Amino acid sequence: YWWVTAHWLLLLGDQPRQANIILSLGIIAAIFLVVYAVALGAVGDLLRLQRRIGIVIYFGFTALAQLLLVWRLTKLEINHASCRWLFWLCAIMLIIGLATVVLDLVLDNYDRIENAFEWLMALLMHIYFLVTWRTWVGTGLHLQFALTRPGSAGPGGNSQGESR
Repeated sequence: YWWVTAHWLLLLGDQPRQANIILSLGIIAAIFLVVYAVALGAVGDLLRLQRRIGIVIYFGFTALAQLLLVWRLTKLEINHASCRWLFWLCAIMLIIGLATVVLDLVLDNYDRIENAFEWLMALLMHIYFLVTWRTWVGTGLHLQFALTRPGSAGPGGNSQGESR
């Protein structure tokens, strides 16, 4: 996802540095999602800490990359309708994030409802990925994957190998 997003930004005319920052944040987030997943189901304080660090960095870096992507699309003046959805998803996540900080400070029993906010944030964050796909399509991005057998002339070639 982040690799395609970075290349898409370049195709839209973005600066390589900006696209690479978003790509780097996304890769770091993905690595820490793996760190989290590796420790799932395991018992112990060290693995609990590993899960905590993994998920916090995953969500933090993913949210930051998503915010930066919206900012870059705004700078590039991409006005597709789904870009507005990306903006509003980020705005809602930011509002919820700030609200949870305030609620944690003012409510004694915030722990009872904390998971609901976390799951809502996760849902919105992952809907963002689907809306990005819609934005890719809306801006004309077409992805093509090809598998070429050894000895073929390449994708679309008429050698003895087949392209699938």
